[in-house]
Amino acid sequence: MSEYPTVPTEDAVKEVLRQFGIPVDRWGKGSAKTVASLLNEIKVGETTLTEDGRELLRRTGFVALTVTYQGENGEQELYEKEQVFRDGRRRARSMDWSASEKLLREENPEAAVNRLLDEELSEIAAGIEKIKSTGETQEIKESPSYPGLKTEFTRYSFNGELGDSLFRPEGYILQEPDKTTHFAWRAKNQNYR
Repeated sequence: MSEYPTVPTEDAVKEVLRQFGIPVDRWGKGSAKTVASLLNEIKVGETTLTEDGRELLRRTGFVALTVTYQGENGEQELYEKEQVFRDGRRRARSMDWSASEKLLREENPEAAVNRLLDEELSEIAAGIEKIKSTGETQEIKESPSYPGLKTEFTRYSFNGELGDSLFRPEGYILQEPDKTTHFAWRAKNQNYR
């Protein structure tokens, strides 16, 4: 098993992908990310590329935090509704959790949850209580972000509860340099897939 932990340039990443027949011409269109995005994941330690037999496998771990709120309308959960990229592309989201963050190389899941709170949910982080781990799962499938690239996802799940002080029924908006993320509330256990 060969590993490509750091590929120094975008052209080098493209060459590795092409060697394995990955259709990079489909990347950067619609909801797909770019080769530059994958290179950044590799450089910051969120992702590794591994040759497993005759296949290229992307490996990534992430924490998934579900935030709930108990109010007048019953129990609700926060969810990431949509991302709007700077170039105008829109990406509807339908995840089973509120927010997620990839683990960095050598980072433990608890530290990643704290980073997620700082980076993704900073507006309400101070009001999220009783954060606890609910388990770990692993899945191998084609990545929706990188068409044609098989990915091994290791998910570390956590739950937390939002108190009254920071609850906003209209949701929250996160502005980032490359995109805007819209968070909204839905009834807990609503069928959203």
